[in-house]
Amino acid sequence: MGIEQNFKVEGEIKGGLFVVASGRSGIAYQFIERNFGDWAPLPEVVEICTRLQNPQEDQGASMSTGK
Repeated sequence: MGIEQNFKVEGEIKGGLFVVASGRSGIAYQFIERNFGDWAPLPEVVEICTRLQNPQEDQGASMSTGK
């Protein structure tokens, strides 16, 4: 296709995931890959994203549970 690709890889670079809240809230969640192939736990990511989308509901729930 006329596109050159680099198939030489470093081989030791790991990744991660950041979920950043809006405004000045900063990082709401971070996951750092420790071993190759590690994935962020999907239930944790979904939970934090749900909390960020519905901050009023989360605040009410934490008040009623005492957390």
